[in-house]
Amino acid sequence: MRPEYYIFKILPDGTPLWLEDAKDIGEATEIVFTLQQSSPGPYVLYDLRNPAAPAFELSHQQLAGHVVVENKRRGALS
Repeated sequence: MRPEYYIFKILPDGTPLWLEDAKDIGEATEIVFTLQQSSPGPYVLYDLRNPAAPAFELSHQQLAGHVVVENKRRGALS
């Protein structure tokens, strides 16, 4: 199965660093949550089905045992 998303970590200088791909948004969210545990910071999902669309930034917060995912639109990755 082809991936639908690429996962990037945004480095301190703003450069996106590709980490891995995910088959769907659920898998991408799980991967980012796991990555956040060992390397906190901004992560971006790039939707391969629509390359012209902006990427989504995912950030996680721990609230009473529940993970909240916030989707924030970013400009297209270059």
